[in-house]
Amino acid sequence: MKNIFFLPIIFFLIQGCTRAANTDSSRIQIQLPSESTLSSKALGSISVAEPETLDQINCYGVFVGGPDESLRRNVCTLGTKSESPSLRSGGVVFFGDWMAAVPAGKKFEMEVPSGVDRVIHLVGFKTDSADDCNDFKINGVPSEDKMSSAYLLGSVGRLNLKPDETVTVPVAMKLDSGKTITGCIGPDAPKGKNDDSGGSYIPYLRFEGIGSYNADLKVDEAVVYTCYAFQPSLYIGQGIAWTDRDRTGDIHIDVTALSGLGQFYSGSGCTNQTVDLVIPVGQNKSAVTYYFKSNVSVTGNLAPVVFTGNTKEITGAQQTIKVRY
Repeated sequence: MKNIFFLPIIFFLIQGCTRAANTDSSRIQIQLPSESTLSSKALGSISVAEPETLDQINCYGVFVGGPDESLRRNVCTLGTKSESPSLRSGGVVFFGDWMAAVPAGKKFEMEVPSGVDRVIHLVGFKTDSADDCNDFKINGVPSEDKMSSAYLLGSVGRLNLKPDETVTVPVAMKLDSGKTITGCIGPDAPKGKNDDSGGSYIPYLRFEGIGSYNADLKVDEAVVYTCYAFQPSLYIGQGIAWTDRDRTGDIHIDVTALSGLGQFYSGSGCTNQTVDLVIPVGQNKSAVTYYFKSNVSVTGNLAPVVFTGNTKEITGAQQTIKVRY
């Protein structure tokens, strides 16, 4: 497709006064272009017609990537619509947090981690109706009869997002059939409504920062004798930050049962061994950094941990850690 448009993205860099000091974030605002008035469905078809021009895109999403392991834990493969995800003819997109979907013509707002070498990926697609362009993290990605293929429309990278600074960055958008998203995988990658691996409404625990995600094995891979800094974090659905709003005290996570997986520490460099990890009241993650190290090659998930102070059921079975030599 020959049409190329430049979409400005404005970054409002804010320091999270209600967050831990090491989780400063930036807010991106994107004024999305308007759609055309063309019909979404192809004549005589029960599926949504693939867009042929950018102005036929009526729904958008954003992926946020970067060099941090937390911003590379998910991956989507790119290529033509009919090819296998394993072919990856159009490359791959690594990302951490994401947001979808926002209708054309609306203002898109999202908080992203501040830091260096941040990458913003803009994704677009057509939905059958405005009702189908809503929160995919809660409702899941619509079925094929409600939504076209999703396309990577443009990316802007090497962004150095500092506090107290506003940056305007143009994103070149192009509709390219070779940049169709052919598959996504990761601990909280976008998933369909009927995918049992996503969309769970039981809050789940993740130790953000331990190892790197292996999309083929669906595990976080760590290396023996390596000290990893991490934050216990709570999510629901497909990566939505979750807080137990009914509780009046901190949530304590007893990791005694994970002794066969490795050891946990409260001190930098894996010092001061502990079995009690704390998520403060009103937060979805710990206010302090914890550390993990294992001296054995082993695989296990977080299901055995014991939670206290919570008012809702929380599962640890969502994350599996594989420690290897």
